[in-house]
Amino acid sequence: TIAHHFRSLVVPSMASTRASPKEGEKDVSAMRSKVFVSYAHRDEAHRQNVDEHLKVLEAAGLLDVWDDRDIGAGEDWEERIDAKLRTCKVAVLLISPAFLGSDFIRKKEVPELLERHGRDGMHIMPIMVRFCAYKRFDWLARLQIRPRDAEALAESERERDRQLAAIADEIATMCGRS
Repeated sequence: TIAHHFRSLVVPSMASTRASPKEGEKDVSAMRSKVFVSYAHRDEAHRQNVDEHLKVLEAAGLLDVWDDRDIGAGEDWEERIDAKLRTCKVAVLLISPAFLGSDFIRKKEVPELLERHGRDGMHIMPIMVRFCAYKRFDWLARLQIRPRDAEALAESERERDRQLAAIADEIATMCGRS
């Protein structure tokens, strides 16, 4: 989108523009809680809506939000995804028929996230963006889904923003940022 493109031109990522911290200086980006966003590309509009709310917390210095749109040309995309899966504190899953139908998500991302969830206590935040038969997936049926009662994100912008603001606040709390 234009906003995403503009953001990448005007606000370069800290990782790409900031040199290593000098002795005695704190690395602010390392202190931020890392959030990995997993979604099917068919749900790009929903990713943008979620991103808009998480970027508020990123701008406040609380989170470092990452999704595959941050992979640059010529980079090994699978290697970048693996690295981010290994280091995130919270994984946001945008649940939809396309998400659950993606072999890569189901066979690669989800097993790694579930392992980290069990082993390291990494948080998983499933967000129902489109109604689907999620209860047929045992791993997902066991997780508490947002919005409450696994209702898909509202169609009205006002209600959707209210839902996403509450979800973003909950993610900040998961990261220890009350």
